[in-house]
Amino acid sequence: LSVFEDLKHLAGLFGFIFHYYTLDEVAAGLVDRDTSSEALVIFETAVLKVSKRNTRDLRKWFPNAKLVTLSSEARTYKDGYDHFENNPTREFEIYNAYDIDLWLDINDDIVEDYRKKGLNIDYWMWTASHYMIDTFLPLKKVEKTQDIICLIGHRREYRNALVAFLEARYKCQWGKGAGAGNYDTEHLHQSFSSSRFVLGTTSPCWWTNRSMKGFRDWLGPLCGTVLIYGDYPDVVKKYITCPIYKYDDF
Repeated sequence: LSVFEDLKHLAGLFGFIFHYYTLDEVAAGLVDRDTSSEALVIFETAVLKVSKRNTRDLRKWFPNAKLVTLSSEARTYKDGYDHFENNPTREFEIYNAYDIDLWLDINDDIVEDYRKKGLNIDYWMWTASHYMIDTFLPLKKVEKTQDIICLIGHRREYRNALVAFLEARYKCQWGKGAGAGNYDTEHLHQSFSSSRFVLGTTSPCWWTNRSMKGFRDWLGPLCGTVLIYGDYPDVVKKYITCPIYKYDDF
């Protein structure tokens, strides 16, 4: 929600047009071609992977655009696929790392490694923008009927253990039941407002390495909900000003 609404808002401020393509549209190639050099394409490799597309398709649809990765793609690309040394021309997702105009990541080791390889990368962080803050704050808070909300989706071993531990003790909302994939502002606000705590997690989704990726976690305090976060080193030393918990000790 935050990313899409923010981008739409920013596009309007600068007189640009914002369009979001769904996974099905990408898979079917139902994408408007744009040869403008002013086009900016922000993408997730997960969408390309599932739709069996890659960055060559993006270049076909947007030949002169700037390509920017979204989510934790730099970490996923380096640790999950190891393209640089072993397979620089993978058939899906990112065809060539050097074809990406801007990589974004929060981790020092990733940024340093990419820069050594001559790739254009900068720091960023999932968080709530001023636009989303102004949208959420005026909304009416609701009664607290849940203990914990956490927007994790795909689960690996750690997440399964975490969910089992918490569900045995508390009333929880997870994934889509908590509003993941729902872009309605009032619905998401109600989900967060009805919980006493929002659990920020740095647990891995697909691979084994942790990262900081869940921008919706940071909407919690705007809804009168206490945010607690995992003790991921890069996040804690730079950004965290909320209570933290030891990652591997429930």
